[in-house]
Amino acid sequence: MYSLEHQLFLKNNKRRKKYILISQFTIFILLLITWELLAYFNLINTFITSKPSLILTSIVELYKQNNLFKHISITLYETIISFVIGSISGLIIAAILWWNNFLAKVVDPYLTLLNSLPKVALGPIIIIWFGAGMKSIIIMTLLISMIVTIMNNYQSFRS
Repeated sequence: MYSLEHQLFLKNNKRRKKYILISQFTIFILLLITWELLAYFNLINTFITSKPSLILTSIVELYKQNNLFKHISITLYETIISFVIGSISGLIIAAILWWNNFLAKVVDPYLTLLNSLPKVALGPIIIIWFGAGMKSIIIMTLLISMIVTIMNNYQSFRS
């Protein structure tokens, strides 16, 4: 079996992991309570941030109506399609930029600008251009993943 020192080490390690998990859970609960109280006392705009109790109510209602997993599957579909297309096209564009130094220098300031821009800032513009729906969600996620993929892969190709 294990030595006494090793058993003590394992016991302390297990206890430490338990305390970490309890601390993480406590912080999460405190954040939810704070969010709920801020919304309750109208210190935050509930139109934008909602509140945990309303979100939980919506989840329960969707589950009761057998629509919860339909909505989850649609979200997963949008996410997977966007990231796959964004990753593949980003990799291809990064390879083209690596291969063509002139083109890389031409588009570099635009890629730098798009990479430094907070990606959620593009959201309202995309919604105005494409409407609120699946198309705008896919385009938004595609742009986020594509820009990051281009920048990371291009830097990797260069080094």
